[in-house]
Amino acid sequence: MNKKTLFALLGIFTAFILFVVIGLVFTILSKPHNGSDIVNSLKEIKAYKSDVTIQVINDMQTLNYKGHQTYKKNLGCKLELSEGRTLIFKGDEITVVDKENDKDYKVEKAFDEVFKYSFIGEYIGLIYTNEEISYKKETINDEELLLIEILIPGSNRNLFKGVMYVSIKDNLPKKLIIYDNKSKERIIYTYENFNWAVKIEDKEF
Repeated sequence: MNKKTLFALLGIFTAFILFVVIGLVFTILSKPHNGSDIVNSLKEIKAYKSDVTIQVINDMQTLNYKGHQTYKKNLGCKLELSEGRTLIFKGDEITVVDKENDKDYKVEKAFDEVFKYSFIGEYIGLIYTNEEISYKKETINDEELLLIEILIPGSNRNLFKGVMYVSIKDNLPKKLIIYDNKSKERIIYTYENFNWAVKIEDKEF
């Protein structure tokens, strides 16, 4: 092997190493490393749409709901259930539109213990008012997830603790589980087709 060929191979090898190193540095700098970084990225979500499946588990049965969420920060949240009801959360009120019975009515947000926690902003809001928060990493089906665990304020024994599963790769929420004070699963929210790059008009609420 002559010197020209050797230098050419060394140059190609050096360029390849530099490319790999630059790629790793970019990945490291651009991806959150810890729980607070990922929580901050979730907090910055201005709007999103997502399909959601909700399982409500009690001692007698499991109730299943499917729906679609629309969220816009500082405006409101909307949950369209496949059964024909739409819940619009604005301020301290929930407007319930019952398409099946062609009627609508308002209730106070405080009365809802199932649907409000399905919205990412609601759970993240609890994190910033909660001193007891913990993070841990877990790999499920070859996907690395961050688990964000908090205690839910109040004295409701059925809604005692929440654990949100967030993909570390893309910061997308995958699942939220609410436990009672005996560590039994009570509500499971599963998110699919989560899109936080979507444009949402105010009139949608």
